[in-house]
Amino acid sequence: MPIVSQLFFTEKDLPFRWSQVKHDFWSDLKQETVNSIKNLIERYTDIEIQDLIGARKGKHLLRRPTYRNGFARRTLQTSFGYIPDLKIPRIRDGSLQPRVLGSYVRRSPDLDQTVLNMFLAGVCTRRVKEVLAPFDRYPIINAS
Repeated sequence: MPIVSQLFFTEKDLPFRWSQVKHDFWSDLKQETVNSIKNLIERYTDIEIQDLIGARKGKHLLRRPTYRNGFARRTLQTSFGYIPDLKIPRIRDGSLQPRVLGSYVRRSPDLDQTVLNMFLAGVCTRRVKEVLAPFDRYPIINAS
């Protein structure tokens, strides 16, 4: 039989517990946003391949311009966080460049713009980590 400890909310504990609730909430929200963006990009590129080929995955037609050839794994750094293992479909002749992602793009343009603005604003090297914290590679954030 599990033992459940009783929670006591005192004036001392309340700020700490509230910071933990905020941290958990924002971490979960950020992870769900990253998952949704990943899903959206994968579906969009799959539809783009389907339109190019003229057939859905697994459907065989006599006349088709090209064929699917598996997928490539890519990563993307966005202002919402790091998106690992994007499955970008490939075609046999290799001529597809997804419109949603340019060729060889690993960062979103808003991240590049932030770094450029930071440089132009003259941010000192001690504050660089502080300014780039929202673009951290890992999904855990400090939401205090």
